[in-house]
Amino acid sequence: MKRRFFFAVLVLVAMQFAGAQFSIGGGVQGGLALSSFPDPVKDYYGLGFGGGAHLDLNVLRYLTIRLRGDYDVFSSDKSKFAAAIAKEFTVHGVAADPAQTTFDGLNTSDIGITLSGIGKLPTKSIVTPYALLGIGVHILNASNQTISYTGLGDITQSLVDLNIVEQPTSTTKFGMNFGAGAEFALGTFKLFIEFQYVIIFTPDKSTSYMPITIGFGI
Repeated sequence: MKRRFFFAVLVLVAMQFAGAQFSIGGGVQGGLALSSFPDPVKDYYGLGFGGGAHLDLNVLRYLTIRLRGDYDVFSSDKSKFAAAIAKEFTVHGVAADPAQTTFDGLNTSDIGITLSGIGKLPTKSIVTPYALLGIGVHILNASNQTISYTGLGDITQSLVDLNIVEQPTSTTKFGMNFGAGAEFALGTFKLFIEFQYVIIFTPDKSTSYMPITIGFGI
């Protein structure tokens, strides 16, 4: 009986403590992303951009759990893809001319849903540096590619039939993220600037990119 009473007291105290410490916030974010894709596609992608929203559970004053959703897009280098594909086929028995090859598509995107722990450094000022570590699920997509050649028109399907190119498919993979940032207190609102390194566990070699984000919330 005494044990049950003691346990009940502990639960009550814990609930009171939790009620005093926990708070919920959220906001939006956006920014740029530097691609670091694996070979052989890394040379065909560069700077991307994206944005999203987040929900914060402030467990303690300097510890936050953040649920975050982001959509990041990376445009392909069309001229590089056209040159690379032109090397793989002939026109009337003659090597294809890259200058007459037109390419479009293969813009890649990532829908990332991540859960991160954020540890803040107490500075007793309006600026609070922090570090973060998390895991997530990433839905990877790419737009279909279209290849045209002067005088022949759209030759995409012919190249697909010859196994020179293939259309992309959507895939879902797990990943992890880590990084650092700084939070600025603006009264009841807050602004943060953050750098992350996102690793997605794709087959053979991992895919990664580095978002540089500015966020705003409460």
